[in-house]
Amino acid sequence: MDLSHYGRPHRNPNVAVRKYELSNVFNITERICGNFIGNAASFIARASRKLKIKLPYVYYDKQTHFQPEILDAKNGVILGYWGSFKYSAEIEGILRKEFTFKKPLTGKSAAVIDQIRNSNSVSISFRRDDYLKLGWLLPEEYYSRAIRYIQERVPNAKFFCTSDDIDWCKAAYGGGGLDITFIDWSNGDDQYFDMQVISECKHNILANSTFCLWGAWLNQNPNPIILRPERFKPQLPREIKQDFWPAEWVSIPL
Repeated sequence: MDLSHYGRPHRNPNVAVRKYELSNVFNITERICGNFIGNAASFIARASRKLKIKLPYVYYDKQTHFQPEILDAKNGVILGYWGSFKYSAEIEGILRKEFTFKKPLTGKSAAVIDQIRNSNSVSISFRRDDYLKLGWLLPEEYYSRAIRYIQERVPNAKFFCTSDDIDWCKAAYGGGGLDITFIDWSNGDDQYFDMQVISECKHNILANSTFCLWGAWLNQNPNPIILRPERFKPQLPREIKQDFWPAEWVSIPL
């Protein structure tokens, strides 16, 4: 894995800066290439893409559909998001064993996980911070339709809200009659707890974010209702990212 770009400002200043945390949060063992190799490989791959030069052993994610040929790649640079779960279908069991949360829970976090496990729990996630600037917010109608869908099928549904703008969520949904708990104490190095909340809930209402998408994929409920937006970004055509979501997840119109 090339981690050389983590911690750097994104080329789009509206995109949040990320740091690498997988091995801090999950029980995984990764292999990381040195910064020199990573920088050189990334430069060659990105330059060839910009110049429209096809190089052998450089694989680009088209982000439009599943590309099965990548599964036969032996060596090279694999560049992109590769977000479709079809890429990992054959090793799903391995991933579920490795992507278990490694930090013990205490205090409020332990108490809320206990509530989640002992109720008809539904996570509801909002991504707002950088999406406000990028124009990628989901419309309010998406959430109202998703909440109604859950209420028609899940008796005594108890909602658990995760967000990067939890104060806005409280103002928007705190007085609407929902049985809702706002996860307002996970920040800094504990932000992963939001994903753990999503994974523990019996059902999920997702934002257009891979953070909550992976939380829902880690859901252990044998019969979850997982609701997702019909498009990852409201302005995208419906055919883009057509293989992105697991087929059994319910698409909610935007």
